[in-house]
Amino acid sequence: MTKRLFKFEGAHRTLWEIASMVGVARSTLFDRVTRQGLDIHEATTRPITPPHLKFKPKPPKVFEFRGQMMTLKEIAAVVDRHPNTVRRRIVNGHVLDGQELVDPYMEPHPLCRMIFYQGENLSVADWAKRTGIDRFTIYSRFYMGWDPIRAITTPIKATYQARTIRVRNRRTITRMVILTRNRRAIRRMVGAAYSSAVS
Repeated sequence: MTKRLFKFEGAHRTLWEIASMVGVARSTLFDRVTRQGLDIHEATTRPITPPHLKFKPKPPKVFEFRGQMMTLKEIAAVVDRHPNTVRRRIVNGHVLDGQELVDPYMEPHPLCRMIFYQGENLSVADWAKRTGIDRFTIYSRFYMGWDPIRAITTPIKATYQARTIRVRNRRTITRMVILTRNRRAIRRMVGAAYSSAVS
């Protein structure tokens, strides 16, 4: 197989030789000639675009906070919290603040989802408070395609509750293992947590 030669500076040379002469990466020169279809003169003289100029940066997202539209970092600086904490407080483009954070069952925004059942039109948070079903469980049921009435009236299975308790206990015990490093006491606690979850 013969190598493809290009006439460059009065001689026939390969792409690799030309790339080393002009100081362009071999892959860049090969891409310009084969994929982009440029002639060898244009391929060697075209300037290389820096990566930060190839793509225009997207403007940062803004959210409503205290009557103003602000970015996540600006809000985090105002409330003196980590940006991830602020991100978890975003609901429908609105950042929760003040009295909206006092009650975990309080609906954070007037655009919340309302459910009419047995003559009452209440928010998901209010139904969660009445039924004892976590509101995130109700929302996840909506995403799975459940009917709203079924989502707030179907109790959580006992096996699911036991599994949830076991998982929560394991997480707590793992934290304690990391802090205390006392394996014997941890084994006793794991056995007690498992027996309480099963019973």
